[in-house]
Amino acid sequence: MHQPAAPASGLVPEKFFLYLGRIDRHKGIEELFQLVPPHVRVALAGHVMWEFKNDPRFIVLGSVTEEEKKWLYQN
Repeated sequence: MHQPAAPASGLVPEKFFLYLGRIDRHKGIEELFQLVPPHVRVALAGHVMWEFKNDPRFIVLGSVTEEEKKWLYQN
């Protein structure tokens, strides 16, 4: 069986929450950054429309292919 490609960022299978959509403050991203506890990892996949400082809780993947989306959903 063909395995989908991992995102180009080198994200490996681990426990993380997935946000898939436009990364924009009008989508509630600011609140997400305020509310996610320090031990939680969140992968952000989508077109980046909001500049924010680097945060180790968040893995910013940017736009991803359909194949990478499939991998993210499966892992």
